[in-house]
Amino acid sequence: MATDLILTEVHRVKDAMAAKYGYDARRQVKSLQRSQKRSGGKSVDFSGEKLDYQPPAASPSVRRKSANV
Repeated sequence: MATDLILTEVHRVKDAMAAKYGYDARRQVKSLQRSQKRSGGKSVDFSGEKLDYQPPAASPSVRRKSANV
């Protein structure tokens, strides 16, 4: 199997960032939020917001496999 160089780089950066914060996702997110705030970028906060997402209806031409096939 060929190695995907982009995925290899993404995994390397992800692992380095995780290690930097002791594999603590909360610490990593807090740091990224502080960095975003300093840069003047917009942060997204869904903590009190209820999302009203309705997935699109499947078209009649789409057939789903039955579990007992």
